[in-house]
Amino acid sequence: DLRDYGWSAAEWEQLIRFYPHGITGIDKQKERLIEKATGCPMAYVRADWFVFAAAQAPLYPALMERVLGIPSGPAEGTLARWEERLGVDRMGNLQKGEAIRAGFQYSGVSEANRLIERHSLGKHPGGYWISYDFTPLSPKPTQQLTRAPLGPVDAKLTANRDHAFEHDGGEVIFHLPNGLQGYLLTTDTGKRLDRAPIEIVQDDQRADNQILNGVSCIGCHDQGMKAPPSQGKSVGNIHDEIRPVVEASGILDFKGKQLLEAMHVPPEKLRAVMKEDMTRFQKAQEQALGGLAGAAEPVLGLYNDFRASLNANKLAAEFGLTYEELVTLLKEEAKSSEGLSVLQHSLELRLPLRREDVLRDSVSVVRALGFSLLPFEPLGYEDFGGAAYARLILESPDFRQAFGERFVADLAKGKAAFDVPEKPGEPDRANLAKNSGLLRGGGSLSVSIQPKLKVGERAVLTVQATSDVYLRAIHLSSDEFVTELFPGSSGESGFLSAQDTKEISWETTAPAGTEHVVVYASPKPIKNTASRGAEVAGAFKVMRKDQFFSARGIPIAIQASTKSSTDPAPAPIDEVRIGYLLSTP
Repeated sequence: DLRDYGWSAAEWEQLIRFYPHGITGIDKQKERLIEKATGCPMAYVRADWFVFAAAQAPLYPALMERVLGIPSGPAEGTLARWEERLGVDRMGNLQKGEAIRAGFQYSGVSEANRLIERHSLGKHPGGYWISYDFTPLSPKPTQQLTRAPLGPVDAKLTANRDHAFEHDGGEVIFHLPNGLQGYLLTTDTGKRLDRAPIEIVQDDQRADNQILNGVSCIGCHDQGMKAPPSQGKSVGNIHDEIRPVVEASGILDFKGKQLLEAMHVPPEKLRAVMKEDMTRFQKAQEQALGGLAGAAEPVLGLYNDFRASLNANKLAAEFGLTYEELVTLLKEEAKSSEGLSVLQHSLELRLPLRREDVLRDSVSVVRALGFSLLPFEPLGYEDFGGAAYARLILESPDFRQAFGERFVADLAKGKAAFDVPEKPGEPDRANLAKNSGLLRGGGSLSVSIQPKLKVGERAVLTVQATSDVYLRAIHLSSDEFVTELFPGSSGESGFLSAQDTKEISWETTAPAGTEHVVVYASPKPIKNTASRGAEVAGAFKVMRKDQFFSARGIPIAIQASTKSSTDPAPAPIDEVRIGYLLSTP
C-alpha cells in the first residue's frame, strides 16, 4: 500500500510516467481486475528498474527533495536549500567552533587530502557530514590542509586568506528521518552535481571510475560512515592527521588555534560520534532489510543487475517468452525497423546486448511482440548520458510512430501528455483521470474522465487517437447492464480521425459505486453482436452484461472485421480502460 511509504497516488503517477516497461495485453482479465482494485493503469513496476532509475539523477535528487519536503529548484543553490531544510547552520557553527572535523592526507576516493566535518541535524535526530575535496597535485598552497586548515573561505574563520582552504567540491552524507542516509555531491559553490569530476574523485567499484550521485555513495557507504583506506577503513582507527602538523608548525594565531582545537577533536570523541552515526544507520538498515541486513548491499546489487548486459535467454524471459519465440516474432517485424533487425541478428548470433540499447529500442520491440505499451516520458538516466539519452529516444521514429507527434511535441515542451485545451464549462483537465495505450495498427489511444462524480452529475469522456481508428466505447456500471456510449444509436460508423478528439457525455444515475469505461479501437470497423437486441436510450444502447461478456469476463460481443478483402485474418482490436468513483449526493 502506498500509504505505508507515505506516498500519494499523485506521486506514484509522477513515477510511472517514466516507466518504459508498462506492457499491457498479456492477460487482459487480470489487468482489468488489478486496475479496478487499484484505480491505476499500472499498479506495479519492475523492482530492478525502479532501483536503477531511483538511485541516480534525475530521480534520486528529486526523491530526496520530496522526502525532505524541499521545493524543487535549480542545481545552483541546492546545498543551501538542503541545509536550511535540515536545520544546519554550517557557517554559523564553524564560526562558533561547534562542528567536528578530521583531515586526512589521502582520501579513499582521491589522491588529494580531504577534510570531513560533522554537524548535528536540527530538524530530526542524526548527523550531517560534509567533505571538502581538492584537485590532486594542485600547486595552490590553499589546497593543502596542513597549510590552510581554516576554510572554507565563505566561513571567514581567519583574516589570513593563506590559512583558509579553497576546496573544489564535496560530498554530503546525512541521516534521513528513518535513520537511513541521503547523499549529495556539490561544487565548491554548493551547486548540485549528478556526477563528480573524475579528476578529483573516483569510484573504484565502477569500470569507468565515475562517481554518480546516489548509487556510488550508497554502494560505498553500505555500512554507514567509514575511515579512509590509509587508516584501515575502520572507525576504530580513525584519527585526524591535520591538527598535529598545524600545531607543531605554529602557523595560526590565537583565534585560529582555538578554532582548530575546538573542531579537530581527539580521536576518542571522533570515533564515538562516528560510531553513533553508524549505529543509527545500521539499525535502520536492519529494520528495512530484516534477515538480509548482513548480505550484499541491495541497491547496488539490483542496480548492477539491471545495468548489466543481457544475453538472449534473459531478454526473452523479461517478456515471458522462450528464446525461440522471441526470435521468431522479431524476425517477422525486423524488415520494418533497423533497430529490430540489428536486435534480431544479435540474438541469433547469441551476442550480449547492452541494456541502454535494449531500453532505447523497447517501444519497437514491444510492438513487434504484439503487446501494448503505456505511453511514457523517456528518462535521462545519468548513467546512460543524461538528457541526451532521453532526447535520443524521444526523437526516434519508432517513438513518434507509437505515441504520435502531438505526444512528442508536448513532452518536448514540458507539457503533460495528451493534455486537451479546456473549453468554457468543461471539467478541470488538470485533475482528470487519464489512461492510454499503444495500438498494434500503429499510434496510440488516450482517454480521460473525471475521477469522482456524484449521481446526477454529467460525466465527460474524452477520446483521442494518434492514427485513424474505429471505436466502440462501452460503459460498465455497478448494476447488471452495460451501455454502448459510442457509436450507440447515433448512426455514426465509430470512425475517429488521427488527432481528432471525441467527447461523449452522459448524466450519471444510481446505483453509486466504481464504474468503468472500456474503449475498443481497431483500424477496421468493430462489430458489437449484443447491440442488435439492445434497448435504445437516446444516443446510447443498453444491454445485459451476460450478453456482452462471457462468464470469465471476455468481451465475446466485440468482433473484428477482416484486415482486407484479400486477407481474411481479423484486424487487431486494442482496448483502453478507465474508471471513476460514483457517489451519492
